[in-house]
Amino acid sequence: MTSRLLRRVPRNVVMAILLGYFAYTLASWFLVWNPADGGAYYDAASRLTHGQPLYPPINPEAHEVYRYAPWFAVAWIPLTALPRDFALHAWSPQTGVVSHVVPIGDFGPAHDFITDVDYPGKNEK
Repeated sequence: MTSRLLRRVPRNVVMAILLGYFAYTLASWFLVWNPADGGAYYDAASRLTHGQPLYPPINPEAHEVYRYAPWFAVAWIPLTALPRDFALHAWSPQTGVVSHVVPIGDFGPAHDFITDVDYPGKNEK
């Protein structure tokens, strides 16, 4: 019985470390989270709804400068109906989901140079 408990110690230590890291990451995400790009999107859409210029004359090296296409600011206009922090917190996990789900799919057969080890010296017949 004791040897069985001792075999579980490394696994439990690793799980405790992983859970602690997960809790730290989650807490830091909520406590010191700064959605720079999301804030730029939201602010640009808000400026459009108030009739202000999309690209105001500000320091181009500023933290939340909108540097993107006008259509993207227009696409963000419905999110300005939500409170800013709520919209940005909803946007952040969505970008992670999309970036991991969208590439999944069948993009056709692999190219010859990927599947054939002898490429470009294909077997000559």
